[in-house]
Amino acid sequence: DGVSDITDATIYIKNSQPYDLNLSAVYGGKVQNEAFEVEEGEEVAFLGDATDISGDIDGLNYSWDFGDGGSLAFGKSARHTFLYSSENAFVIQLTVTDDEPDNAAGATFSIYVKNIAPTLELGDDQVLEKNGSIIVEPKITDSPGDLARMWYRWSIVGKDAQPDFNNLDSTDEILSHEFVKDGEYDIYLRIEDDNGAAVM
Repeated sequence: DGVSDITDATIYIKNSQPYDLNLSAVYGGKVQNEAFEVEEGEEVAFLGDATDISGDIDGLNYSWDFGDGGSLAFGKSARHTFLYSSENAFVIQLTVTDDEPDNAAGATFSIYVKNIAPTLELGDDQVLEKNGSIIVEPKITDSPGDLARMWYRWSIVGKDAQPDFNNLDSTDEILSHEFVKDGEYDIYLRIEDDNGAAVM
């Protein structure tokens, strides 16, 4: 009578990984939930949305890989902006972990970055004395990545003649040339970025 038995039990509570991870993007003021196209040189904001138990939700860590072969970001931020400077298809990868790094959830998002052709201005006509020299510094607009890898082809021909880009007068960014004969001349510049977009 009155006899009782007490038994100890050990309970192991397993930490759950983050779940319901969604990855989207914001471009042009609109949320994009599927792959889309952007122009090079424009920023895109990426948004990660994950769920976890209440005790872990404030401790989530976000690991971003923007798909260009080297641009990474780590931290607590569920939003990151990135600027793509060259044409290509990119796959963005987001990995979310809680306070146990082995508990991870992942998501991917694809975008295509299209090349934009450069624009070019050479300035106004000039009148020179015989044996006069001219320096022409073009005004070019393009994405920073393309400007660093631009090809220049200068052709100087008689008035109204067609340019000869097989017999170049210069391949420098800035043209410096001395005219030894009287006459009227046209100066042509053809520029081409590393994606093949050209303008003259």
